[in-house]
Amino acid sequence: MSPWKGLVGGIMLGGEEFVARCRALIERHKPFRDIPRTERYADRPTLKDLFGTVPHRERDKRNACVARAYLEHGYTMKQIGDFLGLHYSTVSIIIDQAER
Repeated sequence: MSPWKGLVGGIMLGGEEFVARCRALIERHKPFRDIPRTERYADRPTLKDLFGTVPHRERDKRNACVARAYLEHGYTMKQIGDFLGLHYSTVSIIIDQAER
């Protein structure tokens, strides 16, 4: 089996205990823009996991997930928009409303 299939967040390779220790270290560095986004948010859940089975017609739940994906997990507006089939400007409006 290829070791690349075991990567967590695209950069961490190791057992659960090692990954948990790394997550604690990563969490402290998320505010620092000097560290690449892929490394700051290596432990973030996938968009599929974040949105789960939230139907698009349940806008309040969807919008809450959009805000979490952007504000807490560092996804870009474009990434979220591409995943949901929305324009990034629509995602921007959703996030702006959530921040108020």
